[in-house]
Amino acid sequence: DMNTAFTESMYTSDSWNAYKTALDEARNVYADKNATQDEVDTALSQLKRAEAALVLRADKTELGKKLEAAKALNAEDYIGGYDELQSVIEEVQRVYDNAEATQEQADEALKKLQDAMDALEKKPAEINYACDPSIFRALIQDEKGNALSGVKFAVEVDGVVVPQEAEGDR
Repeated sequence: DMNTAFTESMYTSDSWNAYKTALDEARNVYADKNATQDEVDTALSQLKRAEAALVLRADKTELGKKLEAAKALNAEDYIGGYDELQSVIEEVQRVYDNAEATQEQADEALKKLQDAMDALEKKPAEINYACDPSIFRALIQDEKGNALSGVKFAVEVDGVVVPQEAEGDR
């Protein structure tokens, strides 16, 4: 039976065109009541070769998700690797946009994109070590660990001396 479950949208154009040509030839031989066994065998052999050579179009679902995640990253969050990532994004976008891309090409693009994202160097967290004098508190204890109250001291913040008083146990 030459009616198969193959559909053009599943395969790359080149591989589908070769398959379709072989299928049409096989149908012609099948319809020819005077076809020889040799013609039937040849048509069947060519059809099987074309069927085996069909190349599936890529499922690019994961590639699309990863591409969107990469595009959402901000340059100011990284100290290294961001420019390289942008080059990879451009390359991967071409694969993603290519309707003829194979699964192998999509998988390679996904790996390359993941590698570029993994190579990003995040900026270190910025920590503000400044002390706000309005919320500064100190616990002053005696040698036995008992909190002392009423002890006066001064704290220097950004060159300004701010008088403070230790609070006792609450």
